[in-house]
Amino acid sequence: PGGDMMTPSTLLRALVRRGLQAGPVFFAVVALALSVTAPRARADLLVLNSAGSSSHIKRFNATTGAAMNTFGYTNEGMDSLTVTSLNEVLTNSNILGGYDLYRFNAAGEYRGTLLGGEQAGLTAATRGPDGNLYVIWRDYPGETRRIVRVDSPALTTLVAAGAGGMAAPAWMAFGPDRNLYVSDAQAGILRFDGTTGAALGVFVAAGSGGLPAGARFVFGPDGHLYVPRSSTNSVRRFAGGNGALIDEFVAPASGGLINPRAVAFGPGGHLYVTSAGTRQVLRYEEQQHEWIRPD
Repeated sequence: PGGDMMTPSTLLRALVRRGLQAGPVFFAVVALALSVTAPRARADLLVLNSAGSSSHIKRFNATTGAAMNTFGYTNEGMDSLTVTSLNEVLTNSNILGGYDLYRFNAAGEYRGTLLGGEQAGLTAATRGPDGNLYVIWRDYPGETRRIVRVDSPALTTLVAAGAGGMAAPAWMAFGPDRNLYVSDAQAGILRFDGTTGAALGVFVAAGSGGLPAGARFVFGPDGHLYVPRSSTNSVRRFAGGNGALIDEFVAPASGGLINPRAVAFGPGGHLYVTSAGTRQVLRYEEQQHEWIRPD
């Protein structure tokens, strides 16, 4: 599958998933986003601590929870975190009103600025199944937002402002079907052709199944969407085929979960969830599962 934003390994595909149980608390942090990356044979957990000018990314061992290092770049605040199929770490930050996109390697070493400047207004970035970089771009003046493919130094529009009802895109990911899914604060989750950008309709309508506005979802190894829901302190699962609500994958307050902000899948299919209300990251394990190899 072609998604990059916080996506898990696809060596195995989950066929049946149910009966989650809260696992141990790993580390105490204030987190707005997290991602799992796997350099070599080890998986690392990256946690974005966004606190104004002191924003930084903390790296932990995703299995043991051991702290490894902290990295970042001088800025006024970072608000997104992506690990791509190239094993690069991308984060955007506010610099004097513009938004720069920084790149680091998996060890946290700075590898330069991909995009930036006062004219920039990017809010999220990911690599597509074609290997190209895609960003949610905000145009000045007017505050209109579109999704562009970065053909450095040029920008090519994939999804125009307003297309398919897109008004306030906040997050996006390519799905297992190679189409682009966009979380819009007003319209819900929209689906677009990943190659042409043609609108394919509303995938999950705003508020349907308790979908929060601008949800930072992730595709799981079973191909379904997982969405943190702060108002109920839970994580909900939506069908990857038609967007219908399947279940409350993590029950309200399970394991002490309060105000979940982001989710990621890590080693063994475990689900990691930021619990901003308790300044923690929680790991959840399956009690019953059945594995099959992908087709």
